[in-house]
Formats: sequence, C-alpha cells, structure tokens
Amino acid sequence: MTMNKLLFMLATSILALNTLKAQDCINMADFITEIESYNSAISIDITEGWNIIGYPCQEEMAVIAAFSPLEENLIIVKNGLGEAYLPEWGFDGIVQLIPGQGYQIKVTTAYFDFQFCESNILYPNWTGCTDCEADNFSFTAIIDDGSCEYDEVEIAGCTD
Repeated sequence: MTMNKLLFMLATSILALNTLKAQDCINMADFITEIESYNSAISIDITEGWNIIGYPCQEEMAVIAAFSPLEENLIIVKNGLGEAYLPEWGFDGIVQLIPGQGYQIKVTTAYFDFQFCESNILYPNWTGCTDCEADNFSFTAIIDDGSCEYDEVEIAGCTD
C-alpha cells in the first residue's frame, strides 16, 4: 500500500469520524489502532553484492544502529554525496540516515526481510478527553489529559 493511499484513508476516516455522534464512542486512538494493522513495516530484500535502497522511516537513525543486523556481511554504505560507512574500518562518514534518502550498500551475503523501522506513519500526540460519556469528549484526542467533564445528574425523590 502506498503512502498516498494511507494518507487518503486517514483523511477520509477523519472526515467520517467528525460526522459521528459521541454515543458512537469512536475516538482517534481506536482509529489509529485500526490503521496500524494496515501499516506494517517495509521489508527490504538485500541481494549479495551492490544494492540501492531507500530509507523509509520518518525519523533519522544512526547508520551504525540501522545496519547492525548486517554488520558481519556489510562492506560499505554510501549516500548520494559520496559519504561512506565502512564498518570493517570503523569509519562512519554518514552518521545519520535521512528519511526519504537513497543509499548504495554492498554486502557479502543476501539478507531477506530487512527492516529499519516498525512503522512508517508518525501520529500526532493530540490530547483531550477520550471518554465518550463525558460532555467534552473529543473524537480527535489520542491521549487522555484528564480534562473530561461530566454534568451532575439530579435524582428526583428520596436519596437516603
């Protein structure tokens, strides 16, 4: 599934959530849980020899940490500027992998299902009331900030 399709799904689902009533009790946290089931990590099959790969994560990552699973078989990683990471020599001229950038790597052995990151979507940390029974319930809140407010219901008759 492409990033454009995921963003389209996210946008249409947010519009749909905005039309719901509070009694439907669907919040953004529930929506994100659903989206994450469709947002599995991107796996890369690396063949023996030279490969050109993209870095799909949304945040920078140290090149040494990113390629640690391949360290024994990794000869070189090069970026578009010609900077290199040479693990055998302990040389790291790249330092950080940049989201969306491409890299050339050379390995001595094939490696299948290689993954840099677990998820490719960063969600905002919107706060608010996540209790659908509250008067100020927020469909878009992901994190409950303790601001929920409830009307006190007066009970008619004997309260002893």
